[in-house]
Amino acid sequence: MTKLSERLELNRSMQSPSKAKPTSRDVAEFEDLYNLLAPKNDWSEADYVAWCLDLAEDKKLTIGCLRALQNACEAGRAMTNEDWSNEW
Repeated sequence: MTKLSERLELNRSMQSPSKAKPTSRDVAEFEDLYNLLAPKNDWSEADYVAWCLDLAEDKKLTIGCLRALQNACEAGRAMTNEDWSNEW
């Protein structure tokens, strides 16, 4: 293995956890949150596709955003900083 390929492999292995491919658990939580929020927000099929692309790009941020939206929805108000959880 060349030095360049070793460095490339090391870079791949050091990928940020939030940028890692969503696990089946991530996808299940995403689907649950999306299915809960979509009817309340009148989201369309195009919205679903956009959220899925976001999930593939950054699962932590996407699921965190859906959780924050759920928290705000349950409280019956617009989303605030307090709706964002640091749990992951």
